[in-house]
Amino acid sequence: MLPYINSFGIGEKSDIDFPGESVGLVPRPSQWSGTTIATVPIGQGLAVTAVQMLAAYNTIAEGGTYIPPKLVDGYIDAEVTNTSFPRPRRTGW
Repeated sequence: MLPYINSFGIGEKSDIDFPGESVGLVPRPSQWSGTTIATVPIGQGLAVTAVQMLAAYNTIAEGGTYIPPKLVDGYIDAEVTNTSFPRPRRTGW
């Protein structure tokens, strides 16, 4: 179940590279108790950030395509070069 959860961006830092970003709290299978298999799917027993939740909903809305959340679409440097950020990646489901 953990790789499936991680494929939505939960339990990992997002691709926004924001200082102080939390990975949330997702227990590893070795830390699971007898009730974890029932509590994790309903959102108890783990903690996610707002950005992780946004990424998970967005992945579902995009039909399984994980589109990394971003604060800006790109940037223009001092030489007036327009740089965009990476394109989406497909999840394993």
